[in-house]
Amino acid sequence: MRLTDIPTRTYRSYYRALRALACMWPFENSRSLIYKSLVKKMGHNVVIMPFVYCIYGTNLVIGDDVFINTGVILEDAGGICIGDGTHIGCKAILMTTDHRYENDGLKCIELKPITIGKNVWIGANTSILPGVTVGEGAVIGAGAVVTSDVEPYSVVGGVPAKKIKMRKTGRSS
Repeated sequence: MRLTDIPTRTYRSYYRALRALACMWPFENSRSLIYKSLVKKMGHNVVIMPFVYCIYGTNLVIGDDVFINTGVILEDAGGICIGDGTHIGCKAILMTTDHRYENDGLKCIELKPITIGKNVWIGANTSILPGVTVGEGAVIGAGAVVTSDVEPYSVVGGVPAKKIKMRKTGRSS
């Protein structure tokens, strides 16, 4: 270990400890403050339940009025943007890294961002894979595996997720 590595190692250890603390902290108001110091940007009136694990935080943008339920994993190496009014159900996983299987070796990681539009509902145990964009007002059914983009105001579900129907938005056309 070189002497110049100490600040970097200390910085990494500090953020690792802070992420672990935020994940298990029982008090919602102070938990939100901890997350606010970890993430790239966090809006107003954000509720993050206990045991939400954010792998990095530095590539995570959370809009206003967002609710993230217990057990959610946010793997944000490639970047995650969560729009205003979005609700994410228990144990959902948002994964931004993928392995390139065409090449030999394990160091073939590809980063692709995930973008979640405004007023999206994401059901429990849903997996959203790298590079997916979920349109505004979409609903993703529980247990779905989202491998491709989701149209605005559509309802999707299944493995892999497929469009079931369009939502009635209450707007006159």
